[in-house]
Amino acid sequence: MTVTRILCGVILAGCSGVALACDMPTLVAIPTTEKIAENPQAFYTEWLAYTNGMQEYVACTQAALKEAGGDKAPALTRAVLVKRNNDAVAEVTRMAALYDERVGPLAKAAPAPAPELPFELPD
Repeated sequence: MTVTRILCGVILAGCSGVALACDMPTLVAIPTTEKIAENPQAFYTEWLAYTNGMQEYVACTQAALKEAGGDKAPALTRAVLVKRNNDAVAEVTRMAALYDERVGPLAKAAPAPAPELPFELPD
């Protein structure tokens, strides 16, 4: 029983260590349209930092998966890295929709370019 726990702990530590090198950025708060209008440049700077950070995080996670063997990676390692990638993509996609909803009314004449969103990996 103790050997099993130690072995499981080592396996989990090894799997988590692969993606711990990838730092997920802090979630940006998207205020109301009125609050954004008070200081749009400050908000846009935060938004770009967040989306660029998410792109780097997803690229790092995908690189870690490739380094671990890609489709031939150990099942647990692959599952953890694919989940982290896909959860990050889902988060940034939801945040982009909220961004469009709140910033859209302010950007009628000159919309800001949409960031390139990362992509999900198949399970």
